[in-house]
Amino acid sequence: NILLHEYSHFKHGDIWAKCILNILCCFLWWHPSSYTLRSDLDHSLEIKCDTDVISNMSEDERIEYFEMIKDIAAKTRRKSHSFTVGLVSAKHEKQLIQRFQLGLNYKKKSSSHFVRSFLCNNIYFTLATNFLNCALPSSVLSKTPH
Repeated sequence: NILLHEYSHFKHGDIWAKCILNILCCFLWWHPSSYTLRSDLDHSLEIKCDTDVISNMSEDERIEYFEMIKDIAAKTRRKSHSFTVGLVSAKHEKQLIQRFQLGLNYKKKSSSHFVRSFLCNNIYFTLATNFLNCALPSSVLSKTPH
């Protein structure tokens, strides 16, 4: 199941989305929203891959799949210098719980729609915030007396 999850990342070209976003973060390093967007994108992509993997699973198989992720997360937390792939991020426990809830309550159409909506809304919000913040300082600076 882990290989199916990672293959799903490969199949959807997630590495390119992450690469583009990392480049964007390099240009907007000073803006906290760029890092929030990166975190949200990672989370959304993990949900999408979970959805891909569990789409043809029975309820028992889904439970087994998420128990496997939970076990990996528990092992990761015990090791202080462990390398973790995107499958599990021990420091984002709330996101992990959300992945479990979405996966265990999986409905084929609504879950994929949720992931797309979640991703699009986060991208829109972050880009709008960045553009507003980029425009604001120049307009404020031009009105100040010399």
